[in-house]
Amino acid sequence: MYKWLTIMGIVCLGFIIVLLSLGYLLKENEVATTALKKKLDQQKLSSAESSATKAQLTFVDPEQNDRDKLERYKNIIIENLTCTETKQCVLVNTNNVSLNCIVAVNRIGASVLAKELKKDQTIRAERCMEKPQNLISVCQQNLCQIEATVMIQ
Repeated sequence: MYKWLTIMGIVCLGFIIVLLSLGYLLKENEVATTALKKKLDQQKLSSAESSATKAQLTFVDPEQNDRDKLERYKNIIIENLTCTETKQCVLVNTNNVSLNCIVAVNRIGASVLAKELKKDQTIRAERCMEKPQNLISVCQQNLCQIEATVMIQ
């Protein structure tokens, strides 16, 4: 009986020592972390003060900006050409000759493209003169495509 009590006492004492040492390590880590946070805050303040005193002059090339926007639009169109059935495809009027005026994309691409085109109305490019009639969007070989319809009278 005393043998088991002695073993339990040693195990409990070892467990308490482990818990106390872990608590001490946590306390030391918290002190070190707090000191590091203060040091980083001071560095941020000093760097903000030094950057506030420096003035930067940047030139924006409007043509490069327009090319970047067109590239972004083209990527949206390319990423949203896939379909499984014709009802997923819609025609979007881009009003831009560089983007082929009217493109066929899936519904997700149409909403993303409409949102981007609405946001960036400042692009300087050739506008589409007339809106072609008798065009429909179809899904062929899992890609949205434009197809012309023939009107028989």
